[in-house]
Amino acid sequence: MVTQQIKAGQKITLTYEDREFEVIVIDPHGLGRNQPLIGFGFRMAERHIGIKHNTLSDWLMKESVFESGRNNESYSLKLPSGKRLRVVEILGTDNNEYMVIEASDWVDLAGDVSVGQYLAISYPMPSPRL
Repeated sequence: MVTQQIKAGQKITLTYEDREFEVIVIDPHGLGRNQPLIGFGFRMAERHIGIKHNTLSDWLMKESVFESGRNNESYSLKLPSGKRLRVVEILGTDNNEYMVIEASDWVDLAGDVSVGQYLAISYPMPSPRL
């Protein structure tokens, strides 16, 4: 039996409920042996959740931490609700840089945005009186 070796940065296609999702492997063994931790790119959110790529980029926060003589930078998304999600910057096996959100956080992103859209539609702000 031949098994394919999964690598960090590799693009793979997952099918869920008749929908295909192109994901990036963050860690090939992140959830256990041969159980990869995967991430969804910003364009996936645009395609499946309806959030524009530019909007996600606007929510992107860069954080710098000076530690052990080095400046370590990390990224997070600050959602309208105030919740922060970790963003992973990873070099793909195709030599492109990707910024991805872990799959579990992607579900939170969809929920946060859905609630925000619902609130905006259901409870519009009153017009100012002139």
